[in-house]
Amino acid sequence: MVLIKKAVNLLLAAGCLLIPISVEAQELSGSSVLKTTAQIKEEQLTEQIKQAQENVYIHPTDAKARYELAELLRLDHKDKEAASEYLEVVSLDPTMYVAFHRIATINSEPAQVDEAIEYLSELKGENPRAFLLCVALSELLEKRKDYYPSARILVNLVYGNVVPPRYQKDINTKIHYLLAQSREASKQEVVPVATQNEQLDTLLPPLPDNNQPIENPKQKSPQLTASHETKHNRPE
Repeated sequence: MVLIKKAVNLLLAAGCLLIPISVEAQELSGSSVLKTTAQIKEEQLTEQIKQAQENVYIHPTDAKARYELAELLRLDHKDKEAASEYLEVVSLDPTMYVAFHRIATINSEPAQVDEAIEYLSELKGENPRAFLLCVALSELLEKRKDYYPSARILVNLVYGNVVPPRYQKDINTKIHYLLAQSREASKQEVVPVATQNEQLDTLLPPLPDNNQPIENPKQKSPQLTASHETKHNRPE
C-alpha cells in the first residue's frame, strides 16, 4: 500500500496523472467543436451569401437574384455593399420600389442615396401618381434631411387622392412629422424662423378633414409599411 501511494505521488508530481473527463471538457470548450448559435448562423449566412453571389454571376440580369444577394448582405451588416446591389436591382427592374426603401433604411453612402433619389425623381416624372414610388422617394429625401421636399411629395399624394384608405393615417402622421422636422432644421439657418414657418404654412394647405393626425408625431419617424410592398415575391 505504501508503495502504491508513493507511485501515485510521483505521477502527480510529474504531471502524468490526468483526469480524462476534465481534460476533454477543457479541450472542447477551447476548440471549434462547441459553437454558439450565433457562430453557426454567421457561418450559414456567409455560405448563403457565397451561393447568392454565384447565382448573380450566372444570372446577372435577374433582379430577384440580385435582391436576394442584397438582402443577405444587409443581414450581414454590409450596408454599403447591400446598397450597391439594391441600386443594381432597380436598374434591372425599376418597379421594385422596396429596393429604394432598403437604401433609405440602411447605412448607405450619401452618394448612393443621391443616386437613388436622382433615379426615382426621373421615374416620378414619368409616373407622378405611383404611390409606392412616391413613398420611397419621400423616404430617401428624409434620409438626406430634405424634410420639406419629402413632406411635399406626400401632400401631393393626399390631394391627388392617390393614398389607399388603409395608409391615410400613416401618411398624414408622416407629413406632420416631416414638417416638424423641417421647422426644427430651419432654426439652424440664417433665414428667420418666423419666415420659414410662414413659408411652410403657406405652401402646404391643411390636410383634408378625414385625415386626422395621430397624437405626438414628433416622437419617432413613422414607418410607412406601404413601402415594403412590391408585386414581386422576395425573401423575408
